[in-house]
Amino acid sequence: MDRVVAEMASKGGRATAVKGYSRGWLGPYIRSRVLPGEFHPITAYLFVEYKCNLDCWYCWSYNNKVKGMTEDVARRSIDWLHDDGCRVLALMGGEPLLRPEFIHKVVCYAAKKGFWVYIATNGRLLRPDFADRLGDAGVTFASFGDNALVYVQNNGVNSVSVDLPNYTLGNLQINHNPRNGLPYFDTALFTPNALGTQGNAKRRFFYGPGINNFDVALHKMTKLTETKSLEFCFETFNTFNHAQFYPNDSVNGNINSPTFGHVLKAAPPRIGQVSLRFNF
Repeated sequence: MDRVVAEMASKGGRATAVKGYSRGWLGPYIRSRVLPGEFHPITAYLFVEYKCNLDCWYCWSYNNKVKGMTEDVARRSIDWLHDDGCRVLALMGGEPLLRPEFIHKVVCYAAKKGFWVYIATNGRLLRPDFADRLGDAGVTFASFGDNALVYVQNNGVNSVSVDLPNYTLGNLQINHNPRNGLPYFDTALFTPNALGTQGNAKRRFFYGPGINNFDVALHKMTKLTETKSLEFCFETFNTFNHAQFYPNDSVNGNINSPTFGHVLKAAPPRIGQVSLRFNF
């Protein structure tokens, strides 16, 4: 829920909410169009922390060796953005909530200067009491999660839900020959998480079938004259016609689906092409 909008609506009704939106978005946008100069940002992204409590393989925005932003730098950055007309601030990471007291001070400082403040977080470190403190300071949360069996990439098992399942420790019985039509793993080890709870399955603790692929190309250039040539090309993709249970959603990881754990699709079979080109 957009906590900022909810608070404004409860205190002053729709008119107050409209006023808040105008101050946060409409005003900076109009100033960016009419004031002289080229730099009038509407929204700014302040990377206050590069460390993270997760290790998502695809993420470029974390480095656990880099120290986070200091409070002094954060204040001076906010002052500079304020002077240039910016009124919407997103606090980014890494994981911004690794330093809760620091983030609370930054949110308070920015909110007092009239900023709408957003925090992009994976939510793992968010506790109700701290969420209330940040909400009172004036912040909206945007959650970016990466959980087990949920949106896992790189040949992994995928899902369309938003929660972790529960996992009972045991042999996954990985199916190394998905052509047989049996589930890729033992689905009985997974159960839906209880309402209001986060499941205990770990993130990416096993992977999908993967790739075993070979491509072959033959190329021949025949020179006919000084300015003319004939180019012949023969190419095959997946030359040995090996079943590639790929891409990343080839295994159904949605625990609420009747095909949970089954291999549902594969990459294309062997493809061949021949071309002849005349260059002149």
